[in-house]
Amino acid sequence: MYEVKFDPRASNDILTIFAYVSAHAGANVASAYVRRLEARCRAMGDAPLAGSPHDELLPGLRTAPFERRATIAYTFDREVVTILQVIHAGRDIGASFS
Repeated sequence: MYEVKFDPRASNDILTIFAYVSAHAGANVASAYVRRLEARCRAMGDAPLAGSPHDELLPGLRTAPFERRATIAYTFDREVVTILQVIHAGRDIGASFS
């Protein structure tokens, strides 16, 4: 099992997602969504190869979907999975890493 760390951009993405979901569906729904999202990010430490590779955007970059509404972008090395960004609701992953 790998340690999972959140890049500041990913932490900011999660806060932004919370604010968006909260504004549209309420704080309780947003809190539950973010808890599931963070749990999914932490689970990347159990199977970092499960995500799809995107070396064309960034060497070592992998992505994993979350509930059809978000994409978790991460890298990993021998010890750590680093969550780089959480891309929500149709944002272009290519634009995030260009």
